[in-house]
Amino acid sequence: MSTQHDELAALQSRVERVEAQSRVIERLFARLSELEPQAAQADRLREIVVRLTAVGVRPDGVDDFKAIEGIGPRIEQLCREAGIMTWRDMAETPVAELQRMLDAAGPRFAMHRPATWPAQAAALAAGADSGAVPIAS
Repeated sequence: MSTQHDELAALQSRVERVEAQSRVIERLFARLSELEPQAAQADRLREIVVRLTAVGVRPDGVDDFKAIEGIGPRIEQLCREAGIMTWRDMAETPVAELQRMLDAAGPRFAMHRPATWPAQAAALAAGADSGAVPIAS
C-alpha cells in the first residue's frame, strides 16, 4: 500500500510540474502574440521609409547617407532595407555586416568598400548632435 501511495504522490508531483510548465508556456505564447503586431508594424514602417527615401522624401529622424563618401542613392536604399536609418545606426554597424549587405546585393556593388562608412557616419552624427551642419561631399 505504501508503494502505491508513493507512486501516486510522485505522479501527482509530476502532473503539478507539467501544469506549471504549461502555464509558463501559455504566458510566453500570450507575450509573443503581443509582440508579433509590433514587429509587423516595424517592418511596415521600414518599408515605408525605404519607399519614401527612394523617391527623395526624407522623413524626420532619417539621415542622408549620401553625405557619406561612397554612398549613393542605391546603397542608401540597401541600408534602409537593412534597417539602417540614421548616421548613428550606420556608425554602430560593423563593417563586415555592411560588406555582407553589398555582397548580397550582387556584383554591381563589388567595387564599393564600406570600411570608412561607420567612422564617417559617427562624425556626421557627432556634428548633428553638436548643432554643426554636415557638408555633403
